[in-house]
Amino acid sequence: FRHSDSKKQFMLLSIKAKDAFLDFLPKYLKLGVVQTSTSLTTEIFKRMCIKSGSSESEIVSLLQALPRSSYELDEVLHTIEQAKSTRGSLFLHKVGVSMTLDRPDMSDKCQ
Repeated sequence: FRHSDSKKQFMLLSIKAKDAFLDFLPKYLKLGVVQTSTSLTTEIFKRMCIKSGSSESEIVSLLQALPRSSYELDEVLHTIEQAKSTRGSLFLHKVGVSMTLDRPDMSDKCQ
């Protein structure tokens, strides 16, 4: 019984620590001080979309600061659309279109 309680406490602390870490990273990603894996960047966007007090402007600001290669477009777009972030979704759709136009095999078809 006692072991079970300590395991639950550890899990709660782990969740809080993870959330604190995900809340900490966007500032430094925007500054270009740190880089993260694409999966961690996706987790950051998921956290930003559910965190109370997080604004659409913060999400868009981070999207604009990150190089396209730092996140999986489809996963982040899905996350941001689920959060009903219109500006973030529009930004990502523009990224997708420009990627398509930049492909050599597509540029002739789009003109």
